[in-house]
Amino acid sequence: QEHTGGISTYTVLFPSPGEDQDFSSFLSIRGKSLFSKRSELFSLLQDYCISVDFNDKERISQLLDQQFCALEASLQQSPMSYAISLAKSNLTLKTKTSSHWEGLEYYYFIKSLMSDLDESKIDLLCKELACLYDKVFHFNSMEWLFTCSEDERKQLFSENIWDLSLSKPKKWKPFKAEATLEAISSQGKLITSQVAYNVMAFKTHYYSHPDAPYVSLLGQLLENKTLHTKIREQGGAYGSGAEHNPTTGYFYFYSYRDPCLDSTIEAFSLSVQEAIEGEFDDQDVEEAKLGLLQDIDSPVAPGSRGVVGFGWMKGNKNLELRRQQRKRLVEATKEDLMAVAKKWLLPQLEQSPVIS
Repeated sequence: QEHTGGISTYTVLFPSPGEDQDFSSFLSIRGKSLFSKRSELFSLLQDYCISVDFNDKERISQLLDQQFCALEASLQQSPMSYAISLAKSNLTLKTKTSSHWEGLEYYYFIKSLMSDLDESKIDLLCKELACLYDKVFHFNSMEWLFTCSEDERKQLFSENIWDLSLSKPKKWKPFKAEATLEAISSQGKLITSQVAYNVMAFKTHYYSHPDAPYVSLLGQLLENKTLHTKIREQGGAYGSGAEHNPTTGYFYFYSYRDPCLDSTIEAFSLSVQEAIEGEFDDQDVEEAKLGLLQDIDSPVAPGSRGVVGFGWMKGNKNLELRRQQRKRLVEATKEDLMAVAKKWLLPQLEQSPVIS
């Protein structure tokens, strides 16, 4: 804390556009500091990469306990994220992997580790972590991302203080998800709440598909035209909506702090039917466009530009494609939205499970 604005680690999956089952995975270590503190920052980042100690069993046990307590709290504080994760877990290998990394599967995994935790279990965990560390930190394909001024970048490269070439590359095997997709049924998970968090997910296409802007626009339209009235105003839920994630290729309906499950499910289906039948006008389409463009055209904070740009690069979202997809969104018509509702949502309406 004396030298940096914080260091964090996280996992991220980048899908290959057009390939439902193909994606790459990354473990990212991210930190920030004043330029005058760059030596301390890169020294700490190096410690993260090459000075991990898996022999400190007491510390690992403490961290495991902290992680479990945080997950227990998150079940009550962020139930929507778990519902979304479970609802989309059977759509692609990427969403399945993501669910195992941060969904209920991960919570159950940590919970099983904490049950009857003894020294032998800690010993086994330390060995498995050390083995996993060797697989992940192989130093063969590291990618550095710097967000700074051009003068600072030149000085960083001249000083070479970020170089980890002293770390000897190890043999490694690229990550490949090996799992089968299994259908999930509609289900409810009990939490200590008198209201529910509901999700229904659909598989669509990735960002590069010509229909992707229309599906995103359709979500905004359904939220404005049907869901808000039926679920929030009439049903009494705190909020509801429909969102398309073109980066990962899925679409989902949701409601939160919702006292009515049956009428909410009916509203999900009704919104699709009304869209197919064209029960909206050009003004509704225009308002949906403005709502979506407000997010798309929002300025990116200077400190986030590097990470955002890296995500665009890994997802093959080059400038020309982004311009093309934005143009398709701006020029979308009522007929375009009616068509994608019929093409992408209607066929999955009966099969898509509801998670509550």
